[in-house]
Amino acid sequence: MKKITLLFFGLFCSLLTMAGSADSTSAAPKKKPKPLAKDRSFFAYDFSFLINPGDGINVKPIRSGGVTTALFWDKPMGRSPISVALGFGFSSFNIHSRSSLTVDAVSGGSIFKKLPDSIDISRNKISLNYLEIPLEIRFRTRPNTKNQSFKLALGFKAGYLIQSHTKYKGDDPDTKMVDKIKVKSFDLPNLSSWRYGITARIGYGMFNLYGFYSLQGLFTKTAPGQPNSQGLTIGIALTPY
Repeated sequence: MKKITLLFFGLFCSLLTMAGSADSTSAAPKKKPKPLAKDRSFFAYDFSFLINPGDGINVKPIRSGGVTTALFWDKPMGRSPISVALGFGFSSFNIHSRSSLTVDAVSGGSIFKKLPDSIDISRNKISLNYLEIPLEIRFRTRPNTKNQSFKLALGFKAGYLIQSHTKYKGDDPDTKMVDKIKVKSFDLPNLSSWRYGITARIGYGMFNLYGFYSLQGLFTKTAPGQPNSQGLTIGIALTPY
């Protein structure tokens, strides 16, 4: 009888110990879940501007539409709302204006030359296409009940020029006569092969406002007195995945 009593007493103590450990486990604060990798795809429709285009050169940003797209590898930093993302992408930078890109006969440098107001122009653009490597530091709030987050990203990207061309459709600017022509030119002179600059993005869910400012001028050589224009793009971006 004594042995049976000791056995039941031991079992009772064991049950109390197990219950106490379970209570202590349940009372322990839960760790925040690790953030998931997000914003791994990026697509933007943007509008292009030129900083310091030259006197009398008016860029038409509404008609200067372009695209920027990229795929990212997103790495959350532990359980913090910060992540780092490295990607690979493509962008098309397009500028519409009433000017022609020409080469100065004396210096050999590039210059934007204003076209006469008297000629009729249907289309006149320069298009620059880049392969790019973007890098972003990202901040995302914890998802709400709809699994949506506020997000902010600051970054840097560098791109290599893979193709450039101009398109012109309208009156012949050389003859200054009503003589409609259509011209497409490739391999534009004095263009910088590389461009690099600062990126910024702010949004909610998959919708973002996006901007890029190039720290590199468009040209390797400009005509005397001609500023080396820098590109600026502002657009609307989607990050669906």
